Amino acid sequence: MSLPSQKNLQKYAELVVGVGLNLQAGQRLLINNLTTRGVQIHVAPFVREVVKSAYRAGARYVDVLWSDETLLKTRVQMAPRDSFDEFSEWQVKALMDLFKQDGAHLTIRSNNPNLMDSENPEIVGQIQKIYLERYADYSKMIGQNKMNWLVIAAAGPAWAARIFPDLEPADAERKLWEAIFSITRVDRPDPVGAWETHIQNLGKRAEYLNGQKPVW
Repeated sequence: MSLPSQKNLQKYAELVVGVGLNLQAGQRLLINNLTTRGVQIHVAPFVREVVKSAYRAGARYVDVLWSDETLLKTRVQMAPRDSFDEFSEWQVKALMDLFKQDGAHLTIRSNNPNLMDSENPEIVGQIQKIYLERYADYSKMIGQNKMNWLVIAAAGPAWAARIFPDLEPADAERKLWEAIFSITRVDRPDPVGAWETHIQNLGKRAEYLNGQKPVW
């Protein structure tokens, strides 16, 4: 594993909490990754910085759901064929409770894009179907922006290898972090200020475009 500087992790975390989530004092925060049933273990150093930033912003309580996506692959390979309709209902309940408590939800994606490439597509599809059904109500609330929510990226070894296959693993992961920091403006002297300026400019452009008469 190749980690970026602590300073950049801190800057990214502050940006995520203060701008992306716009977390308010007194709110609860759940850090999660729905597609892998929890945040991947290898991003723990970054998650710790997000938790610190959330509490500095006045969060009342921060919770993290952890996971190891390799266990999903193990289930596909080894679980009984008639068990793939099973689901952990407590996870859905936790999200619905978060909504009722006016909480915020942060998804940190650092998935292996090739995890299920060699597995039975019928089993993978069956598991995904059950997953989508159980989260339908929550997905609807997210789509309607009824709570603070944000999806961000964090570098991981498998994803980095897919993007930079010609580099050594540590170099590939470091390169992916650099790309994420560039895209999110973390590599600027003042990332929060850079985003505030960007958002203001987008608002001005949107106002201008909305004021134009259609040509048809």
